[in-house]
Amino acid sequence: MDKPVLHLIGDLLGGAHQGAVPTAGGQTKPLSDLMVEDPGRYSRDGKTILTSSDGYIVRLSAAGREIGRFAHDDGTYLFGAVWSPDGSHIAYSGDSGSAADIFTSLPDGT
Repeated sequence: MDKPVLHLIGDLLGGAHQGAVPTAGGQTKPLSDLMVEDPGRYSRDGKTILTSSDGYIVRLSAAGREIGRFAHDDGTYLFGAVWSPDGSHIAYSGDSGSAADIFTSLPDGT
């Protein structure tokens, strides 16, 4: 089964929500009311979506329900999460205001 295509509804300046369109075409289905900064990325099994919102890395179910989020204790703004090829880890960017870096962790942020 093909996963729907994720995209943003709205604009980044005014706020955007995630939407999904079936790969066969059709209408956009909003996934959640969460304001996000990128369309998100599916896990290999298609059950989880990674995205970012207000400096947090957020995990959503494929239906759009939030199942977890994390941030760094030092206030680093996190964004741009991607899955590792085997799906066991994630990589994401962080900006502390004075420096940017790339981090890796388990999907729950540990």
